[in-house]
Amino acid sequence: MERNSMNGKTMAHNGVDNWSPEKMQNQNNSQRLIRVRDVVSRTGISRPTVYRLMGERSFPEALKVGNMTLWVEGEVDAWVNARIADSRRKPAVIAA
Repeated sequence: MERNSMNGKTMAHNGVDNWSPEKMQNQNNSQRLIRVRDVVSRTGISRPTVYRLMGERSFPEALKVGNMTLWVEGEVDAWVNARIADSRRKPAVIAA
């Protein structure tokens, strides 16, 4: 282990902070990885539609971790928020 002179944190030999449950609990949820069932629950769209939209590059790309397919929670939330914003935009009024 070595100390980072800039912030005094103990770092592993590869430069990555040592993991601890406390650090994980304090992490921003937007960087959490979620499974397809959570994506379906958050978006309200079906599993096949998630994969279809991914194929069309209209949905956040999934990550493969071992044999699991996971999404970054914040990217899914941003996609949902963008859909909400798009649906609430009013068309421009053209003056005659």
